[in-house]
Amino acid sequence: MTNPRGLRALFALTIFLGAFLLFQLQPMMGRILLPWFGGASAVWTTCLLFFQAVLLVGYIYAHTVAVRCRPGAQSAIHIALLLASLLALLFASPERIWNGLESQPPVAQVLLILGLTIGLPYMVLASTSPLCQYWHHSVFPHGGAYRLYAVSNAGSLLGLLSYPLVVERLLPVAGQRKLWLILFCLFSLLNLCCLAWVIKSAGNRRDGQETTPQRSAAPDARDVVWWLIFAALGSGTLLAITNQMTHEIAVVPFLWVLPLSLYLITFIICFHRESWYDRRWSVILMIFSVPLATHLLLEGSELLIHWQILGYLVVLFAICMCCHGEMVRLKPLPDHLTFFYICVAGGGALGGAFVGIVAPVFFSGYWEYHLLIFISCCAVFTRWIITRDKSGWFRHRVVVWGPLALFLTLLFTLLVVLTVLKTIHRVDMRRNFYGAVAVYDRPSPKGIVRILNHGRIIHGSQIQTPERQYDPISYYGPRSGAALALRYHPKLARRDENGSFRVGIIGLGIGTVSAFAEDGDLHDYFEINPEVVSLAQEYFTYLDDSPAKIRIFVGDGRVELARRRASEPGHRYDVLIVDAFSSDAIPAHFLTRECFALYDRCLAADGVLVLNISNRFLSLDPVVRGLAEEAGFNVICLAQDSVKDEELYASTWSIVTRNESFLQRPEVLEARADCPAAELDPIVWTDNFISLWHVMRRK
Repeated sequence: MTNPRGLRALFALTIFLGAFLLFQLQPMMGRILLPWFGGASAVWTTCLLFFQAVLLVGYIYAHTVAVRCRPGAQSAIHIALLLASLLALLFASPERIWNGLESQPPVAQVLLILGLTIGLPYMVLASTSPLCQYWHHSVFPHGGAYRLYAVSNAGSLLGLLSYPLVVERLLPVAGQRKLWLILFCLFSLLNLCCLAWVIKSAGNRRDGQETTPQRSAAPDARDVVWWLIFAALGSGTLLAITNQMTHEIAVVPFLWVLPLSLYLITFIICFHRESWYDRRWSVILMIFSVPLATHLLLEGSELLIHWQILGYLVVLFAICMCCHGEMVRLKPLPDHLTFFYICVAGGGALGGAFVGIVAPVFFSGYWEYHLLIFISCCAVFTRWIITRDKSGWFRHRVVVWGPLALFLTLLFTLLVVLTVLKTIHRVDMRRNFYGAVAVYDRPSPKGIVRILNHGRIIHGSQIQTPERQYDPISYYGPRSGAALALRYHPKLARRDENGSFRVGIIGLGIGTVSAFAEDGDLHDYFEINPEVVSLAQEYFTYLDDSPAKIRIFVGDGRVELARRRASEPGHRYDVLIVDAFSSDAIPAHFLTRECFALYDRCLAADGVLVLNISNRFLSLDPVVRGLAEEAGFNVICLAQDSVKDEELYASTWSIVTRNESFLQRPEVLEARADCPAAELDPIVWTDNFISLWHVMRRK
């Protein structure tokens, strides 16, 4: 006789492993794609949009196969898809596909790479949970099929958390991909075992040993609408808050995983036991989280990293708990669970599309964060009122209508005020795949100072008073690494003998570096964001006023630098400046062994590599020291203090060079400083192995 407990365990294990692989794949693919798009935070948002869309396809496939196909046909189709998935994983290379998509917009590139490499395997994994739950219910009608959804989310949670904490820290990318493929083969074998048992069970039913349970009435259309609304709000809030966190803090897998993990935890809580969602506690959590959300909008950049992360996660948990709790209260009987999951995935895809596609087109800033918080409160409160409990706080509408209406009015007013405050002194604002950039005019004792912001981070500023308009300010004061290299490089004293002074700059900003140029110099800028180029040319004059020959190459700095090296093999830079951070998150692919080898090939023999390693959350000095020492360079750390009256901002620089005469200059020796992370051992990153966990600031 068949052991029912063993069969249940087989289904649970298959669902758990499928979910684990599903959510290991998400951060792993994001990690692979991130360097190709300049470390932009939108890479992860676009990946999530793809995953949600394919999740919907997987659920539709599961529903169609479960409802319309006989067990034998189900098995044949599923086996064919498993084999096709294995072939795709073995032969589809993300690197090769990416090289053929250069003419496409970034969002299209990300979606096409994911679709052509992991689209089919991801769809098969996504279909596992609803399909296995349906099979489980067909044999165990009272076996608690919905609890298997909690098992699925537990596997997803383990997959997510283990990636940044274990997998990313211990394995290079190539090793991660091999291990994932081995586990996918194991998952395929478990699927085959489940399919064999389903066929056998179907044969037993035909012999009259078991009967198929009768299907209940179709779900109410109003319930379907609410499923879509709550799923979309939960998913949209997840993406909006992830955008905020990565845009304001750092673009790292750890900050991708945390919000998504919390999102899954709310599903686990709500699906495992309906009573675990209590409206009385949820309304308190919702009401107290909203002021926290607005406080983060006002003071977020001034808070320590752990308080920012905690604040955003509390807001996300409150909204997702309420949305998912209300959605689960409306779930249908198990024989309609595949359709229910289609609606959940469809709502999730709608929320993802709103944040990932619609918002960047129609919003100049990250206003979807404000909007989704307000709409979520309205939807949850409306549901509480129209389905008030027979006892407790929601017994009478009049008791709650007044306070909730007042709360929503105040919330709407506050969010509008916050939005208006951000427009004060703003000259222009634009948003694209790489984030939101804005130009502001700020009064100061020196006159009007025009600033370029990316999120909350200043990417350059210029005094508008004519006599000081060409002064290099912001991060480029006289003690900055860039200023010292551009003023005291030994070649400058022999300029007439050696021809033009060649400078490469990764990260345009507003073109402040060109303020150091003289006639005959060549400045090559590498900038990934075309909107930054437009704003620098339209609202700032450093580039127009410079006597140097200016060339701007739009694209990822590392990719474009390699192309210039290939097309101009004799061209070498005297100074190469890397100032390519995006909202305090320097793309890690600029700090790897392979990239330092590229820098070495692009520098003259006495060339100087200058890196702006200023960062509130990451201690990058150990990485620079490790890479420089391995490549045979000398490395020193410099610090520029903040001087408010001179519009100079505090910054930390690394100078990497073999040019001993430059390092012995009195001006350079005077500017030397101990880096905050000097006590940490040197670290060497490679393209296959980067772990930001080791360099995250703990204070």
